[in-house]
Parts: sequence; structure tokens; C-alpha cells
Amino acid sequence: MNLNGRDVTVDTVVSVKREAFDAFRAGDRTVNFDGVGRLDSSAVSLLLALLRRYPELRVEHAPEDLRTLARLYGVNELFAGSGL
Repeated sequence: MNLNGRDVTVDTVVSVKREAFDAFRAGDRTVNFDGVGRLDSSAVSLLLALLRRYPELRVEHAPEDLRTLARLYGVNELFAGSGL
């Protein structure tokens, strides 16, 4: 799933999550943050939800803001090996 030009915030996460799960059910296992717009802790929540269902989750082009949020919430180790 490519998030290019998309925001992943509290205002958008429900629709982004629905699209992500649709893509993952179809066989995609990657969330590409290249070109992502704004993001907040909702992006971490999205990745945690995907990781619970799809442990083979891959993250590409994770922005430093996302990495920082994962560290702040103490969940960065859950994503070891995912690319986050």
C-alpha cells in the first residue's frame, strides 16, 4: 500500500486503515510511506493493527517522525525486521 500524498492522522486513519486491510487481504504486505503527508500517532496505531494480523508486515520509506513516535510509545521493537 502506497501512502504517497496521503495524511495518516486521527482524521484520516479510519479510511486509510480500511484501504490497508483491503490491500493486505489481496496479498500486499508492504506499507510504503514515500511521499506521505502529515502523520501522527494514528500511523503507529495503523501499523500495530496490521502487524497483529499480518506479522510479515514490511514498512518502506518510514519517515523519521514515525520512527520517533514508535520509540516514544515504546513499540519500536515490535517492528524489528519490518523496516521501521
